[in-house]
Amino acid sequence: MLITLEPTPALTPLIKRSLLLELQRLVHELLFVCESLVTILLLSLPLIVRLLFLMVLEE
Repeated sequence: MLITLEPTPALTPLIKRSLLLELQRLVHELLFVCESLVTILLLSLPLIVRLLFLMVLEE
């Protein structure tokens, strides 16, 4: 037996608002993760360039 719950018109704005807040929080977390990855990559860029340079010199 399938039970479906349909929000009442009075609850719809609350549900939309909570979903919007959750979506906003998830986007914020995603931006933080991307920012952290970029920071790590930028900090390790000199090391990566040196390693690539050494690999090219060895060949």
